[in-house]
Amino acid sequence: VLEKMQPGPVAMVCGPISTGGLCSVEKNLEVLDKAVANLKSQNIKVFEQRPLEKHIRRLCELPAYESYKKGNYICLLEELYGPLFKSGLIHEMHFIPLWYTSVGTKWEHKQAVRLGIKKEYIKFV
Repeated sequence: VLEKMQPGPVAMVCGPISTGGLCSVEKNLEVLDKAVANLKSQNIKVFEQRPLEKHIRRLCELPAYESYKKGNYICLLEELYGPLFKSGLIHEMHFIPLWYTSVGTKWEHKQAVRLGIKKEYIKFV
């Protein structure tokens, strides 16, 4: 998907889904969707996480990801999103309000810092 979006730049919206935020997956996804729509309205190409969510939920049911259910989200993030960030195809990451309350989004932020990916902070959605 990211390769088809090239040539760059491609943005990604980062924010709470499973942990933190508004303490509801549905409400968190609504905020994420609004942020994506806002960026797209500015003609910014956005790689969307939402289509991956149902597959992530399915993976979480596999024995290999048993620790995910117990709060060890990092292994799954490393395997799924780590290669995306390392690919260099994500050029900027836009963090929605309350991003710092999410285990996964804090991990994404650390990756942006580590890999030198441009960070933007959305003040409201």
